[in-house]
Amino acid sequence: MTTTYFRYRPIDQSVVQIRVLTLRPGSYDDPISCELTHYRLDQANDFEALSYCWGDPTPSHQVFIGTGSLMVTKSAHSALRHLRLKDRYRRIWIDAICINQADRDERSHQVKYMGQIFKGASRVLAWLGPASPGSAKAIDLVRAVSARSPMKPAIEVWHAVQAFRDLMERPFWSRTWILQEIICPERAPLIGCGTQWDDWGTWASANPVDMGVELEEVLNPKSSILGRQTMETYTRAFEIFSGINYLRDLASELHHHHNGQGITNLNEVLTMSINSNCSDIRDHVFAIVGMIHLDGIPATIQPPKPDYNKTVRQVYSEITKFAIESDQTLLILYLRTHRKT
Repeated sequence: MTTTYFRYRPIDQSVVQIRVLTLRPGSYDDPISCELTHYRLDQANDFEALSYCWGDPTPSHQVFIGTGSLMVTKSAHSALRHLRLKDRYRRIWIDAICINQADRDERSHQVKYMGQIFKGASRVLAWLGPASPGSAKAIDLVRAVSARSPMKPAIEVWHAVQAFRDLMERPFWSRTWILQEIICPERAPLIGCGTQWDDWGTWASANPVDMGVELEEVLNPKSSILGRQTMETYTRAFEIFSGINYLRDLASELHHHHNGQGITNLNEVLTMSINSNCSDIRDHVFAIVGMIHLDGIPATIQPPKPDYNKTVRQVYSEITKFAIESDQTLLILYLRTHRKT
């Protein structure tokens, strides 16, 4: 039987439509089978929004949508395999499939509303990627520290801390789009690796500063070099999560202060974005323009709209002009010239 290629039905931009993927049940090794349904953004509900790392952008794996097939990235295919349920359907918004990546105009249109999509989801799934040989140990450590549970012997803790460091060094944490996907939604996301999931609060309460005496008693950092190094490794690795958690707390405060109209000013969000990673450097701008609080800025001064038909020079010229006109400072030039390499 010959399989036809899936063809996207155009999004109705006049009413701000999005697509939501319905993932059919199946076992891990079954082919990915799903449906795509169009909804008005203000009427879409009961779907989960996926935050994940794209990795290699080459479409290399097949999924089936209706009676057609679509080639998607390895990471998108892996995410769907891990998220699929055995006994029931699951409704997910995943950018690699719910947006026609071959249509620049549609990509530009949909990117403008990504912040609203993630805010409107029933919950956000922050998927770190497939499990690795040590990731289960790392997650067990986070859960134990969070619960203030008795610790395992020092050598086991040492191995778990090394695995936790590796988990926090995954590229997921340095993505530009994490700003809209993880920080902006009011409801805290779930964090997953492989098929293991925890709520955000479990990780947030695994702070080494507040963890009590259990871990220190096991590691004995004052008299053991290995113990001291292990404590330092855990603390440094956790700082990556702490930074994002701090921004979530800040965003929540500013969200309430600004009645949900934006979380902060341009220079603040540029500070967050400028040292993050993305495959298209225009996304350093496109990922944050929807987060800017515009109250008090004249209507004639507007940030650039996401448009992938624009050149990099055009995008950065427009955001620079907007920053200077809206903030009356040249801080954006400082931020750009002091970007980490």
